[in-house]
Amino acid sequence: MDNKAIALDFFKAADNNDFSTVEKLFGRNHHFYSSMSPMPMDAAQHLGLLNAFQTGFSNTRHEILDIFESGNKVVIRGIWHGLHSAAFNNIPASGKTVRLSFICIIEIENNEMLNQWIELDSMVLMMQIGAIPSPQ
Repeated sequence: MDNKAIALDFFKAADNNDFSTVEKLFGRNHHFYSSMSPMPMDAAQHLGLLNAFQTGFSNTRHEILDIFESGNKVVIRGIWHGLHSAAFNNIPASGKTVRLSFICIIEIENNEMLNQWIELDSMVLMMQIGAIPSPQ
């Protein structure tokens, strides 16, 4: 399987709540880097974060806008969509639709996602669900 296919399979599995496929794609030595955590997450912690998003938001999907590959790294630019339909991070459901742009880099070795970095603006997410005020 080529690296782009592995990256796209991850997003598809995440959108379908297929955490067993996600876990297989992560492999044993997976690390996740994000501004949402001061320390890198291991596979179990990353699965927990994905589950928290899937629990707090329904109808989630990743809209892939661009995908590039260089060596063993895949870069994806996209938009994550969801409906804030249940509590997320102790924030009660707002019923609001969210749209959050992201850039993700996935390093793949032996058909497993060794490292994953994601850049997104979590403040925008908090504004969209009404947890913090939007600037005027």
